[in-house]
Amino acid sequence: MSGPDRQSRSLPLPAPLAADPLPAARPLAAELVAALVGGSAAARAALRAGQARLVMTGQQPCFPLPLGLSLQKAATAVALAKQLQAAGEGPVYACFWSAADDSDFAEARGQLVARAGRPPLAVGLPGAQERPGGFVGDLDIGPAFAELARLRGLAGEYAASAPRAGEDLGAQAARLLAELFAPWGLLVLDAREEALRRAAAPLYARYAERRAAFATALDTAGTALAPETGASPLRPGLGERALFFLRSRRRLLPASEDYGAALAGRLAEAPATLAPNAALRPLVQDAVFPVAAVVLGPAEWAYHRQLQAGFRVLDSPFPPAWPRLRARSGRDAAAGLDGEGRRSSPLGQPGHPLADAAVLVRLAEEHLAAWAAGEHIEWTLEPRREGV
Repeated sequence: MSGPDRQSRSLPLPAPLAADPLPAARPLAAELVAALVGGSAAARAALRAGQARLVMTGQQPCFPLPLGLSLQKAATAVALAKQLQAAGEGPVYACFWSAADDSDFAEARGQLVARAGRPPLAVGLPGAQERPGGFVGDLDIGPAFAELARLRGLAGEYAASAPRAGEDLGAQAARLLAELFAPWGLLVLDAREEALRRAAAPLYARYAERRAAFATALDTAGTALAPETGASPLRPGLGERALFFLRSRRRLLPASEDYGAALAGRLAEAPATLAPNAALRPLVQDAVFPVAAVVLGPAEWAYHRQLQAGFRVLDSPFPPAWPRLRARSGRDAAAGLDGEGRRSSPLGQPGHPLADAAVLVRLAEEHLAAWAAGEHIEWTLEPRREGV
């Protein structure tokens, strides 16, 4: 591959996010450390002892392989953790929040896959697997993955990445990310972990006490941003019922008129059966984990600007934020795939540079240096004439 070609003209510099000073590293509960996939023994020991912090990023898993944008987020978190540690911030590790507790089946069920010499193929899980409100991480991908790996014109990488016995979509995605970035000790959290919800109970209680103020603050901030962003980044009213009720591994919402009383009951009896929506999830992350910084995609950058108001209402420190690496493949775009990897994965394509974790981390390091100098770069990698 040639390049990369740096293109900054098409990406206006996002408005900076004003961060609060973060508290010092604090011990992470042993059950939360045990819930993390990947990483190193040294990282786990430092987190348990309260001697380390995390650079957090994340994405919902998607069949059949982690999306290209997920790889770019993970690489940016790795590069930023290295940078912060080199700057004397103490032990800092990268952590990927795999939103396997999300319920957006349409987003998780499938993507486009490349085929040699043929147009890309749209693949997806059977619609019969959809359970309204059900965790996408629970999806059984074994039969569909086996069928995919047998298709002519697809690379052997699909067979090599197949789910192991007993692995669902969430477990497979977490393992593949941890394996790909193992040389840099990436930690991965599967957000279905009950330990996470138990640890978030104090924040849930604070939200319940200030729910009206939280919702109003978010809506006011969204209205102020709308002339610039085209619409409120988070839809109006999202803060009013920011906790889902879990039942049989499904996310449910009581009616608005019943929500306050129902929430009080759940908090008193079973707080671990509550899970945050998009308006509260970033606050849960920063309340539960010792966060040094977050890495955000463009849409997340917009709604985090809105969420600053919610952080204030719930007395939560707002973390420093960096934009993720934006790298696209000219080969993918020419082949009819999304070049940036929003609906496709490079991992099934032999020799694809954006499937190479070392390439991604190196680009992310250059991206962070450019950002520090006031540039937001989009990298385009093109194949050489002889092809790769």
